[in-house]
Amino acid sequence: MKNAQREPNYHWRVMAFLFVIQTINNADRADTSFALAYFHQEFNLSHTLAFFN
Repeated sequence: MKNAQREPNYHWRVMAFLFVIQTINNADRADTSFALAYFHQEFNLSHTLAFFN
């Protein structure tokens, strides 16, 4: 009898990858909303245009 080879279990790697991508996305959104106040003042953006992202 041959030993049954177990297929690699990739779902944890995919989950880790998705976690990293989501963390980068959240950090980017936080930085953008933080900097938006400065952009609003610097470029004289209306509230509608400033928050359309």
